Amino acid sequence: MRLAVFTKNRTNPAYGAARLGAERAAAALGASVAHYVPDTPDDPDEQSALIDAALATRPDAIVLSPVHATRVDPAIRRIAAAGIPMVGFVNPITAAPSVAYVGADDVLLARELGDYLMERLSPGARVLVVTGPEQSVTSLDRLRGFRAAAAAHPQVRIAGQVAGDYARAVAKARAAEWIAVNGCPDACLVANDIMAVGVLEALDAAHGTALVVLPVRIVDRGNCQDWNRPYEQRPVLTLEQWRQTR
Repeated sequence: MRLAVFTKNRTNPAYGAARLGAERAAAALGASVAHYVPDTPDDPDEQSALIDAALATRPDAIVLSPVHATRVDPAIRRIAAAGIPMVGFVNPITAAPSVAYVGADDVLLARELGDYLMERLSPGARVLVVTGPEQSVTSLDRLRGFRAAAAAHPQVRIAGQVAGDYARAVAKARAAEWIAVNGCPDACLVANDIMAVGVLEALDAAHGTALVVLPVRIVDRGNCQDWNRPYEQRPVLTLEQWRQTR
């Protein structure tokens, strides 16, 4: 069996983990994997062209995370027309039927994170929200969840919002720009884990402190240097071990 796996970029470590997971699952099942990743992160035109390139090789199945909610739809419909089974992950596929979808309720996830944070802040606390790319489906859903939490906790103020594009360096730079103008916030709601590292670096450079809450893979909480390791080498705790550290 030959699988064509489409991830959005090479900048977000989560997609590196997805590619690694695909390879491990394929090896366990005696299958092979071909990876298709846009050179320009999250580029819908490039992903569409990669889909056509994959279709020319007639894979047995396609595993796809669309980079945009609608702009890849014509290429997705070409997959369906070719009769190739398709599995979606991270972003739902709505343009054509898929045999399965693996994802999260990003609105609920962010709402619960926001509630957790805001219940622990003093009245008048200022929160900086750091989102992913402005057109990202997961980022938009997480922003909805953050805003719902803020509406439920009016004693806390969303003081600002920046787009970190799900990238450590971008999140660091944009958080630093915001902090330079507005001062350090009391807390940050960050839409993914690698951006949170950049936000922490920006806070450290500004000699500021803030609570930072994010959806995160359970990792050893020793220090941020773990994020510089290859994904498969980062320390991973069981849920029970993580609970014991809290």
